[in-house]
Amino acid sequence: MNRIKFLVTGFIWVLVSSGLQAQTNDAGLWLGLKFEKKLHNWAELALSQEMRFNENISELGTAFTELSYSTGWHSNFNGGIAYRFIQKRQLDDSYEIRHRYFLELSYRYKFNRAFSLTLRERFQNQYKDINRMSDGITKEYSLRSKMSLKYNPAKKLTLDASCEIFYQLNNPEGNEIDNLRYGLGAGYKLTKKQSIEIFYLIDQEIHVNDPWTSYVLGLGYSFEF
Repeated sequence: MNRIKFLVTGFIWVLVSSGLQAQTNDAGLWLGLKFEKKLHNWAELALSQEMRFNENISELGTAFTELSYSTGWHSNFNGGIAYRFIQKRQLDDSYEIRHRYFLELSYRYKFNRAFSLTLRERFQNQYKDINRMSDGITKEYSLRSKMSLKYNPAKKLTLDASCEIFYQLNNPEGNEIDNLRYGLGAGYKLTKKQSIEIFYLIDQEIHVNDPWTSYVLGLGYSFEF
């Protein structure tokens, strides 16, 4: 319950405070492709590829490949681990290689057949600035807290709303919330093994000078085998 209050309070606070800061606005497009393999009724292996366009959808800002494993040992609890290989566009138009590892745990509470609320905590470790810094590498640790409300109005259709807070864990100048994402989405099951999703999110940076805000349209396709 305290975690829910923290997420809701942080969400409202950022919405209010963001209007008081200078903003750099951008439009983005995220395209994703995901392949899933059911190992058991309670475990899944997935391979994802995603391309994220920014600068008003004029350039490829980020591309990544992710391998993940997730499992559910209880009807309400799920956990997972993943590795992400990232290529991030730099100011000189080159692409920097980044490596990201994360561990997550989620809890889902179903109100009834149609509504469910999910709380997810993700510990993230990212290696960046490889061969750019004096020590050859920079580590970033963060905690990502996400709250999602899902509604199933029909068997094949899912609607959801979410809010995600990014909290720094190893900032030498002091740890704080530095990013927020909130959005709306819809998923539709085309066949027993294929599904698509569309979402709109606002990706907002805070606690920095001249923070950016990106308004993102996302499209995804998943295939299960």
